Amino acid sequence: MKLRNVANLLVFLATFLSSASLFHPAKEPEHDEILPVKFETQPQSSSRFQRAGHLPNEHPVTELQFINENEGWCADVDDLWHTDDGGKTWQLINASGFQSVHFINSYFGWASNSELHRTDDGGHTWSQIDTPITNRGGALWSFHLEENGQVGWIAGGLYYPMDKPWDCMNNAAGILKDGSPGCLNGAVFRTDDGGLTWREQPTRKSKGRFMSINFVDENHGWVAGDAGVLHTTDGGNTWRADRFKKGCEDYYEMQDIEPIRISFSDQKNGLLMFDFDIVAKSVDGGKTWCGIADLPTSASPEECAPRRFRHVAFKDASYGIAIDCLGVMFESSDGGATWQKLEDGIQFFSILFQDKTNAWIVTRNHELIKVKL
Repeated sequence: MKLRNVANLLVFLATFLSSASLFHPAKEPEHDEILPVKFETQPQSSSRFQRAGHLPNEHPVTELQFINENEGWCADVDDLWHTDDGGKTWQLINASGFQSVHFINSYFGWASNSELHRTDDGGHTWSQIDTPITNRGGALWSFHLEENGQVGWIAGGLYYPMDKPWDCMNNAAGILKDGSPGCLNGAVFRTDDGGLTWREQPTRKSKGRFMSINFVDENHGWVAGDAGVLHTTDGGNTWRADRFKKGCEDYYEMQDIEPIRISFSDQKNGLLMFDFDIVAKSVDGGKTWCGIADLPTSASPEECAPRRFRHVAFKDASYGIAIDCLGVMFESSDGGATWQKLEDGIQFFSILFQDKTNAWIVTRNHELIKVKL
């Protein structure tokens, strides 16, 4: 009898200890474990950060676009992906690597690599658009498509015979169709019928190419590249050159840097990005420019030199966000005159897309974060 009581006691104790283990606190993570982004650690700004999901793969993203809160496209060097749930899940819809993609609705859009393409089924199939740049053996770099799907522009360069071969930049030199040496000159074309016909815009003839084009409506537009920086207020009928404001450092006079991208949020306020992450800002529609203040350093010059801004985006004339080379985010409320650190604990990588109210930002572990601006 005593042995039976002892056995019953042992069974009870084993059962109790096993049940108690269910309530034992979880093991603390090891120091070298990679933890997911946790917004609750930043209560002062967590409401601005929404974890949308992950990018579809780890390939370099060339373009991300959302047309509303849920529907968007992600282009990488190999494929085109689609989401209808705000980036939580992605579906592979085309095995084509595009450098740039722009949709005006759920079905119709343009895309480019070295050629221009169009789709009317949401990106599942694409057809090539004939352009005078590609037909003449030039270099197509950028495009802009208006929301009506009919008016658009392409920018890049066309090869012309060399008057002085030694006067052509090495990266602009090429070969004409007849085999003679040629030099790229900046070129812009406009279409009013969805790409069926094109007419050349009267930009000044200058060596190089226009690498970026941006319009905020059918009249106000800008181009930028090593062929120069120009703006139009009449849909491209006339183009004017810009300059840096008096008292501001003239980046055009700096050695070995060229403008590579231009972006405007409205008819007045825009950013001009140069090599080595140097950024200038305009508040008068691109007539004049002035550099914006460097970000507060979060790393030694050896870690980031010569990089300053990895990415920067402004919502309007005053408010902007920026990411430095270590993935630290900053914000400015005075047009870039001063910057304050916005968020700790998250390593951001790049600003992929921005509209009037949100920015979509990817972290170093490929998470997609939507940030309220």
